[in-house]
Amino acid sequence: MSVRLGLCVVCAVVLTLAFPKTNLSLAAFFALAPLFWSWSKASWKEAWLSGWLAGSVYFAIMLYWMTNSIGDYIGRFSLVALAVFSAVEALAFAAAAALTSWLCRRGLRPAAMFGVAAAWVLVEMIRTRGKFGVPFAELGLVCAHVPLLLPLAAYAGVHGLTALVALVNAALGALAYGTPAARRASAGVLLALALLVLGADVQRGRLSSAPLPIK
Repeated sequence: MSVRLGLCVVCAVVLTLAFPKTNLSLAAFFALAPLFWSWSKASWKEAWLSGWLAGSVYFAIMLYWMTNSIGDYIGRFSLVALAVFSAVEALAFAAAAALTSWLCRRGLRPAAMFGVAAAWVLVEMIRTRGKFGVPFAELGLVCAHVPLLLPLAAYAGVHGLTALVALVNAALGALAYGTPAARRASAGVLLALALLVLGADVQRGRLSSAPLPIK
């Protein structure tokens, strides 16, 4: 259990590196894979706890700027506010972890691979939308710093990009520790996603017009 919790903390920190100011965007495409593996091997209660811990660390780092915004009003209690807010937002990670555990209760099969990615997207949509939504630190936002993925944003939006990143992680996880059928399916998924991204980028190049000459 301690190893699982430590892994969750490390993966959460690595995931934050995909966002500003470090902008190591590619980290988002593999940071979740170990988390998915850990959650798939745990009971839903253990997955919930480790997911909540990972989410608390992730949001504490991603939302640290809040302490500057509210520090003038509540002073040293800004860190307490950050801890409480991060713990609440981390419930999204906990829910995704519990869903992953349930989906993989019979092993990481092809259907579970897609289900894990879908669960992440669903939970993130619930967290970031609606009257009480907090539209910060969405997984798809890392794609803003990956030019090759920008053409897809016009069609898929941020949630579509989140699905892309989550599915890559799930496919990598399936490739490493899934059933034989899941490994074959994950290879096909990764190839299909690569062709989709390249095709969208080529299409953008064809549609973009050359700049008008300046006289």
